[in-house]
Amino acid sequence: DLSDNNLSGGISSELMSLTSLVSFVAQRNALDEALPLVFSPNLRDFNVRENAIPGRISEFLGMHPNLEQIDLTTNALTGPLPNFATNSPVSVFGVSFNSLTGTIPVSITSAPNLAVFHAGNNSLQGTIPSFAGNNGSMTRLELFGLPGLEGNVNSVFNSTDLFPSLQHLELSTNDMTGSIATTVGQFTSLTYLSLHGNAFAGSIPSELGVLTNLATLNINSNAFTGSLPSEVGSLTNLVSLLACPNQLRGSLPPELGNLSTSLQRLFLCSNQFTGTIPSEVGLLEGL
Repeated sequence: DLSDNNLSGGISSELMSLTSLVSFVAQRNALDEALPLVFSPNLRDFNVRENAIPGRISEFLGMHPNLEQIDLTTNALTGPLPNFATNSPVSVFGVSFNSLTGTIPVSITSAPNLAVFHAGNNSLQGTIPSFAGNNGSMTRLELFGLPGLEGNVNSVFNSTDLFPSLQHLELSTNDMTGSIATTVGQFTSLTYLSLHGNAFAGSIPSELGVLTNLATLNINSNAFTGSLPSEVGSLTNLVSLLACPNQLRGSLPPELGNLSTSLQRLFLCSNQFTGTIPSEVGLLEGL
């Protein structure tokens, strides 16, 4: 582990050729040369996040027979994402905060063991490809800050059988459309759901009330309509409810008072709510 130093330059091919090397971690340094083209055949963990590494990601990283965790977050990487092998062992793949271009290969989203995938704040575009090859291991999906990422959000919400363990879903500040399907109620492991800064519309389904593990619900800066369903009062672990601006209307549900022991942030500004403020809101001691 070479983390948290001031190392610069590159990663030598001699080092990466060591057959006994299983883990290479050099996060939070100043590495500023392109990634090596050779990787130890037994390497399982490659973490160089928070450096200044330029250039492209080698296709061999995605084809490596043993690599399980790849973290390239916060560098200066360019070019397309690599393709993954059909039976790739990768479980964690992080490339957020780079300058990557092109589309997201279906070979990545269909990787059978992929549990964590984040690729936010790049210049990726196109639509979210199918996750059909994933064996249901996905727990964290973060695709945010991708203004070229289009498509309907229900490509995710209508794939509940592919995401039985999903806990963290971040699809913020993209160019996505659609509404929240009622099937969202089947994502019972979700603790974090952020859809802010897209073009989502339609009503907020009452089925959200089934997600009792949810701690953050962020639908800021969309075009949601209808009322705030009373079922939000069932989200007794909810810490943040963020829903402004939208086009929500009607009265505020008194069931918000059920969140007295959990809720710390309630943002409902710039909507079209009417009526009086329910007295139950006064029970929200954490605000």
